[in-house]
Amino acid sequence: MNYSFDDDDFLKREADFARIHQNDSDEQLLQLVYNRAIELGRNPNKHDVEGFVYLKSRLGPWPVILERAGLKDVGRRRSSIEKNGDNEKQLLRQNGMAKQRAEQAKKVEKMLFKKKVGKSSRLVINNYK
Repeated sequence: MNYSFDDDDFLKREADFARIHQNDSDEQLLQLVYNRAIELGRNPNKHDVEGFVYLKSRLGPWPVILERAGLKDVGRRRSSIEKNGDNEKQLLRQNGMAKQRAEQAKKVEKMLFKKKVGKSSRLVINNYK
C-alpha cells in the first residue's frame, strides 16, 4: 500500500483514520502497527500502514513508533541514556528538544499540505488539532 500526498483519496483516508482513531490510546495505535507487521511478515515502513500521518503526529517519528510497538530495538543513544540514572537532566533536555522539533515539524507539515494540495489538506490538518 503506497500512498501519495498528491492523492485526494489518500487525504480522505488519512482524515477518516484520524477521526476514527482519535480516542484510541497510544497502546491501541501501537497494536495496529504491530498487527500490520504480522500481516506483512516484516517491519512495516510508514507507507505500509494506513493512517501513518496521524500515527506520527500522535506517537512521534517512525523509528520510535516501531520501538514502542516492540518491533525494533531501542537506539543505542537512547538506551545508554535511559540506563544511566545520572543522565536524567540530559534526557529531560532531549525530550524538550524533541517536543520543539515535533512542533516545528507540524508547522512545516501544515505549510507543505497547504502548498501541495490546498483545500483537501484541511481534511487531514483539522483532524490533528
